[in-house]
Amino acid sequence: MSIKGVSDQLRLPRRGKIRLGEKKLSEKSGKEHPVSLDYFAVPDEVKSIYGDKPRKLDIMLPMEDRESFFPQNYKRYGSSVGLLCKGNGEVAAEAGEKGMKEIECLGKDCEWYKKSDCKQVGNFQIILPKIKGLGIYQIDTSSYNSIVNLNSGIEMIRGMLGKISWIPLILEVQMQEAHPLVGGKKIKTTIPVMSITADLTVYDMLKMKSSLPTQQVAINNPDIDDKPDLLFPDKDSNISIQKEQEQEKAREEAEVKQKKDEEARIEREQYEADMKEIKRLQAKHQTRLETGKEEITKIEEIGETEVKDESNILSDKEADKEQAEFLEKDKKPDDKGRNQLNIKWHVLKKRMFDINYFSDDESYRAWIKQEFNGKDSSKKLDKMQLALGIGKMAKISNDYVDKEKK
Repeated sequence: MSIKGVSDQLRLPRRGKIRLGEKKLSEKSGKEHPVSLDYFAVPDEVKSIYGDKPRKLDIMLPMEDRESFFPQNYKRYGSSVGLLCKGNGEVAAEAGEKGMKEIECLGKDCEWYKKSDCKQVGNFQIILPKIKGLGIYQIDTSSYNSIVNLNSGIEMIRGMLGKISWIPLILEVQMQEAHPLVGGKKIKTTIPVMSITADLTVYDMLKMKSSLPTQQVAINNPDIDDKPDLLFPDKDSNISIQKEQEQEKAREEAEVKQKKDEEARIEREQYEADMKEIKRLQAKHQTRLETGKEEITKIEEIGETEVKDESNILSDKEADKEQAEFLEKDKKPDDKGRNQLNIKWHVLKKRMFDINYFSDDESYRAWIKQEFNGKDSSKKLDKMQLALGIGKMAKISNDYVDKEKK
């Protein structure tokens, strides 16, 4: 005979903890603070199988009841007295002078949660089938993503196989960007996120379904509510971390400001250099313009007589005719003032050909391009550029005449 409800119950003790972080000593504050790891921190007997930094573990779950092997609660701890409050978002048990009393659990609206003294905590209890001995290992997490991932994977596999216990599963950890609240402020960091899967095909699962064991094993874990130090570091440590993060943020902001100031300085210096160059070019252009005007005046005073002395140069009448044909071909109305400039231009152009300064039309267009930034025809020049070109050709022509006279 056996005692019903007692003799048929089996229990597994907790063998140890697997962590997703470790404590490190801050060089600035000299105090310990928790840091995340991208691998499982495991006991020595697990390292002998999986190495020092495993990212995947072969696991099994000892029972069907998820509330038993993966309890999830809002928890608040004291610095010395242990668990102070434990709730599910509706009802909580809070420590008082006469023991635990039932109160309303406000979840994320609770003042303790808003101050990060209360957290969502999941205690994942697993079997490592490749490790010798009997017992469970516990992983504590306050990661929303890990809790949701594990719950989802468990229920998906249970939906396919009709159960979840004693099935070979794989537990994996990966780093993921997160923005948790620290001291009432959101910070950017990376956190380890767990997920669960089965390294089996659907066919393998269907074959396995009929041969799976049905024995339920209870977990003997009186320390399920012991304080997870990595999830609930000391207040001083939190303040130290917050100060370091604020200092780091201030340094980053100072670097960004310094970079912007440097870019503004370079832009300002470039602007001043550009303005200086523009003024130089304007002065140069003004000088060239005045030179052109002087040469035009010189043409009007002495160039016309010299042109008329040459039999091969167009007469005013012929120039007028050529200009009229030019305007008719261009289909544009004459602009008072430009007509006279065009006449002078064509007269001097003919002279430049006569003295062989231009050997052909190609050399003529090349000269215009060189003098007027790529423009290859007098039709593309404005009146100021025409006047400047006339001055240049007049100077070349007069220099040639003076040389011939000598």
